Amino acid sequence: MPKSRQRSAHKHHHPNQSNSTLDTGPKTPRSARAFTMPISALFGAGIGWFAAGDSVLWIIAGALAGLGIGHYIGLRMDEAFSRK
Repeated sequence: MPKSRQRSAHKHHHPNQSNSTLDTGPKTPRSARAFTMPISALFGAGIGWFAAGDSVLWIIAGALAGLGIGHYIGLRMDEAFSRK
């Protein structure tokens, strides 16, 4: 009856490598607002353009409303992520 083949253990030692080449510096906390504000501003400008046509005033108003909403959503996301 054939014997099962087992792998032998590694016979050479792998030294621990330092992560000095991978370190990019201290991690700074990132905000979700940097992500949500521009996206919601574009979305708001799109809604303003769709609702009022080529009126620049309404496109700017929609973008500003989108910035405000994006700021609020990003603030709430930051609070939710900091609770963990």
